Amino acid sequence: MPLVLELIAQSLLLQMPDEEYHCKAIEYTIKVYAITNRPQHKAAIVNVLNNLSQEKPDNPIDQSSRVIAQKLLICIQADLQSKEFIEANSYLLERAR
Repeated sequence: MPLVLELIAQSLLLQMPDEEYHCKAIEYTIKVYAITNRPQHKAAIVNVLNNLSQEKPDNPIDQSSRVIAQKLLICIQADLQSKEFIEANSYLLERAR
C-alpha cells in the first residue's frame, strides 16, 4: 500500500504539459480505494489526498493537481446521490478523457 500511495502522490506532483500522469493518479486512486477492504488503507488514501489538496507554502503541488486531489476526496467521501459527488465525478471524467 505505501507504494501505491507514493505513486498517487507522485503522479499528482509531476508537472507535465500532458495530462497522462493526472489521469493515472485518478485511475489508481479510484481503483485502489474501491478494492481495498482495510479501513486503515482507505484512511491512508484520504490522508494523502487531504495533504495534497491543502494550499500551504510548503506544498509543491500545482493548482490543477490540487483541484484533482480535492475532487477525488469528494468522490470517495460524498454521498453518491449528492450534487457535490456528481459535479466532482463529472470534473474527473472530463479530465480523464
